[in-house]
Amino acid sequence: MIASSIEWLGWTKSPSLENTAPQTVAPKGTAPSLDPAQVQQMAQNLAELREMVQQLTAGQDQTRREIDKLESAIVEILMKMPEAPPQPPAAPARKPAPVPPPSSRAPTAQPPLRPSQ
Repeated sequence: MIASSIEWLGWTKSPSLENTAPQTVAPKGTAPSLDPAQVQQMAQNLAELREMVQQLTAGQDQTRREIDKLESAIVEILMKMPEAPPQPPAAPARKPAPVPPPSSRAPTAQPPLRPSQ
């Protein structure tokens, strides 16, 4: 990702004429005034930015190498593991016992108790 950004910014290849934006030309007789201190500061900032991008790229490369090592270790571990013995066929699922239908004889209601007088 960083490498493609570096290419996109044009740090790794010379700019082609097709990709350059048209530049406005200052009228003759007037030169743009550039503060040398600002130019120096921009150049220093650009150099620091390039260095940071290079460090990020190196870190990304190191991370990729570590991931490759881990993937290789996983493959080695899986290759050393014995294959599991074949599993016996699963027993057929037991059907639940049928629920008996309700009895046709419903309990009879008893008359309420009357208090004795």
